[in-house]
Amino acid sequence: MNDVLHETSVKETLDESLWWFLKVLYTDKRGLNLRNVVSHGIAPFEVFNAANAALVIQSIVALSVVRPDLVKLSEEEQMDTEAFTAGKT
Repeated sequence: MNDVLHETSVKETLDESLWWFLKVLYTDKRGLNLRNVVSHGIAPFEVFNAANAALVIQSIVALSVVRPDLVKLSEEEQMDTEAFTAGKT
């Protein structure tokens, strides 16, 4: 996830405050770092609480309002997307 957040197209598309929110929530060791502690099985029981659940839901809602026309893909990413979409039909 950290690699995804540092992709140029992601950084250019997301508002800076949303980008930092996602980084601190999911991948930054100075923040909650939820992706790492949960996916690596090192999260203590206390991490699974209503406040963290609300933050995860907030991040999903915030990402759901990112307009597709604002997403800037590289030529290679655009070709991959078109190939994937063509294969689904």
